[in-house]
Amino acid sequence: MQFEPCIPVPFEDNDLLEEYVGKAKAWLLQNGFGMHLKDDFSRDTITFLPFTLLPSTFPAVEFKKAKMIQSILNKLMHKVAHNGQFLRETLSETITVDPFMARLLQIHNTVLEEGLTQKVSLGLFRSDYMIDSLTDGTIKQVEFNTIACGSAAASYVLEKWHRNVVTLLGFPDRTKNMPLSDALHGYANAILTAHEHYIKESGSKTAAILIVIEDRTLNIGDQRLVEFEILKLAPSVRTIRKSITNISNTMRLDERRRLYMYDFCHKI
Repeated sequence: MQFEPCIPVPFEDNDLLEEYVGKAKAWLLQNGFGMHLKDDFSRDTITFLPFTLLPSTFPAVEFKKAKMIQSILNKLMHKVAHNGQFLRETLSETITVDPFMARLLQIHNTVLEEGLTQKVSLGLFRSDYMIDSLTDGTIKQVEFNTIACGSAAASYVLEKWHRNVVTLLGFPDRTKNMPLSDALHGYANAILTAHEHYIKESGSKTAAILIVIEDRTLNIGDQRLVEFEILKLAPSVRTIRKSITNISNTMRLDERRRLYMYDFCHKI
């Protein structure tokens, strides 16, 4: 099964193709669609994330199906994450050959043994699908992301570019078939909702949002756009970026196991 392009591809002229590739790169970079270089890492250098010049055709029925089942999958993953016995039994063989998973389960068990201090948790998930074009053209789930669940901001930016390029190429009527991406606002709003809940439960007036990053973070544009969306929606809420290796040097737990920064009286 092969899907037709969303618009007739008018790039027989190589000069026109180069023009739009250059336009796309510039527009995307100026709108936050960037990442640091992996092989030549520098915090002062960015390049664009991988992208498609034009939007891809995707069956509307299958897209709606994916959206419909997402909340069900979210609840399922939430229940699995909070069922320690199920996780231990299910992963008992996996952890013998996967050190990373074994370490995660060890941390999970330690947290349960010490006791949960927060009754409410927030899950930000991303479910990935591909179309099975070799058979019936239905969606097949590729993976369900609970840790590496980025691209909320990137998908938001890319959707805006795709609308622009389809219009520029003379097919503005086709944009009505392109679903709007609200992922950036959704991510930021969910984090702020969790922050508001914590404020009410703890009574703290200085609680901040902690963003834990790698020592060498590549996906800078996607992360920063979420951070800046939080700033736009709630300018008074402070966000703090810390690498996972320097948290222990700059933060402490109090007697009630609440996380504080040393240099600021902020609960996290």
